[in-house]
Amino acid sequence: MYPRHTLAQDDLPPMLYDIFLLIAGLALLTWSADRFIAAAASLVRHWGVSPMLVGVFVLGVGTSAPEIAVSINASLRGVPDIALGNALGSNITNIGLVLAICALLRPLPVLSSALRGEFPAVLGVGVLVLAIVWDGQFARWEGLGLLGLFLLVMGWLAWRSLRGPADDPLLAEIQAHSEPEMALRPALGWLLVGLIGLPLSADIFVQGASGIARSLGVSELVIGLTIVAFGTSLPELAASLGSALRGETEMALGNILGSNLFNALIVFGVPGAIAPGAVDAALLTRDVPVMLAMTVFLYAMSMWRKRIGRLSGTLLLSSFAGYLFILAT
Repeated sequence: MYPRHTLAQDDLPPMLYDIFLLIAGLALLTWSADRFIAAAASLVRHWGVSPMLVGVFVLGVGTSAPEIAVSINASLRGVPDIALGNALGSNITNIGLVLAICALLRPLPVLSSALRGEFPAVLGVGVLVLAIVWDGQFARWEGLGLLGLFLLVMGWLAWRSLRGPADDPLLAEIQAHSEPEMALRPALGWLLVGLIGLPLSADIFVQGASGIARSLGVSELVIGLTIVAFGTSLPELAASLGSALRGETEMALGNILGSNLFNALIVFGVPGAIAPGAVDAALLTRDVPVMLAMTVFLYAMSMWRKRIGRLSGTLLLSSFAGYLFILAT
C-alpha cells in the first residue's frame, strides 16, 4: 500500500478530504490522458506511421487511458476490486449511459463493415470475462492471457483498417481525425508530462475512491462500478457526444465499442496479472451478466435494424437506471 497523501488532510474531515482527492485526481487524470494520447499520436505520425493506424489507436486505447491508469494503480495499491469494478462499470456506463444519450440525440446507423466486425469481438471478449470469473478466482495466467489477446486484437483491428473498403464511413471519419496535432518537440514534452501525470493522478483518484468506500461502509467493488467507472468514462462521453453532435455517428459508436473492447482486455486483465486471487461473487451473478445483456442487445440491433435508434437509447438508459438502483439497494 502506498502512504496516504497528507496535503490539507488535517484541515478537512476524512470524507471531504477523500472527495477532494477524487475530484482533483479525476480532473488531473482526464487532462493527463488527453495530453498523453495527443502527444503519442502526433509522435507516431511524425515517424511515418499510417494515419489510419494512428486513428485506430486513438479510437480504442485513447479513450481507455484513464481506466488503464486507474486499473494499474488500484492493483498495485492492493485494491483490485476497484480495478475490476472500473472495467465492468465503465463498459456498462459506456453502453447504458454514453451510447444511450448519443442515440437519443441522434440515431446511430451501423453502416460500417469495420463496426459490424467489432460487435462480435466485444461480445466474444465479454463471454471470455464470464468464463474467467465463473470459478470465483482470477489467476495470473488468465490476466496475462487477456493482455496477450489485446495485442492480437490490436493487430487484427490494424489489419482491418488498412484493408477495409475506401468508402467505409467509419474509416473515412478516422482518416479525417488522424492528422498530427503538434510539432515534434512539443509532442515530446507533452508525452513526458502525460507519463508523469497519469500515474500521479491515478494514485490520487484511487486513494480518494477507496477512502470514500471506507467512509460509506460499502465495498470497493461498488465504488469501482459507480463513482470510479463514471469518472473514467467521461472521456468516452465527451468524445462520443461530440462526434454524434457533429453527425459523425460511426465515430461515436466506434469510440464506445473500441473502449469496451480494450476495457475488457487491458483494464480487466491488469488486476489478474498484478494481483490475482478471489473475485467477488457479484461479478458473476450481477455485473458481468448485465454487461453481456447490454452488448447482446446492441449486437442484435446492429444486425437486425442496422441502427441504434431513440427507442433503443431509451431502453438502454432505463436499464442503466435499474442497474444503479440494484447497486444502491
